[in-house]
Amino acid sequence: MRPIAVDFTPESRWKRRLLWAGVLVSAGCAAVASWQAWCDWQKLLQAQSEQQVVQAQLVQRAQARLARELRLARPKPYAKDAAELVRLASFPTDKVLRALETTQIEGVKVTSIDINPESATARVALEFADQAQLMQYLEKVNAGEEKPRWILEQAKMQSPPGGTASLNSHW
Repeated sequence: MRPIAVDFTPESRWKRRLLWAGVLVSAGCAAVASWQAWCDWQKLLQAQSEQQVVQAQLVQRAQARLARELRLARPKPYAKDAAELVRLASFPTDKVLRALETTQIEGVKVTSIDINPESATARVALEFADQAQLMQYLEKVNAGEEKPRWILEQAKMQSPPGGTASLNSHW
C-alpha cells in the first residue's frame, strides 16, 4: 500500500482573515490620510483667499492714505495769497512810511516805494536837485538809528541840474 499524503485538518481561515484585515486597515488608513490631505488643502485655499483679501485691503488703505496725503499736500487756492498777506502784515510798513514822510527836504522828491516782505527790504526811488540835498536827506532819514538803515544804492546825475537815486533799507 502506498501511503497517501492527506491532511485532514481544515485549512486555516486566519490567513484570509488577516489578509482581509490588512487590506481593510490599509484602506482605512488611506481614507484617513486622504481626508486629512483634503482638509489641509481646503485650509490652504482658505488661507490663500484670506491673504488675497488682506493684501487687497492693504493696497486700498495705501491708496487712500496716498490720496489723503496728496489732498493735504496740494496747496489750497488761497494759501499762497494768505501767506503773502501774512508776510505783508508782519512787515513794518508803517515804520517805513513814517520814516519817509517825516523826512522832507526841499529839492528831494520820492517817486516810488517798493516794499518786499519776503526779503524784508524797502526800496525808494528819489529825484533830487542837488547832491548835497540828497546827502542831507539820507542823513535825516537815518537820524535816530544806531546803524544807518537806509543805504544809498545808486545815484545818477543828469545833464540838467538834478538826478535820480535809489535808497535801500533792510527791516
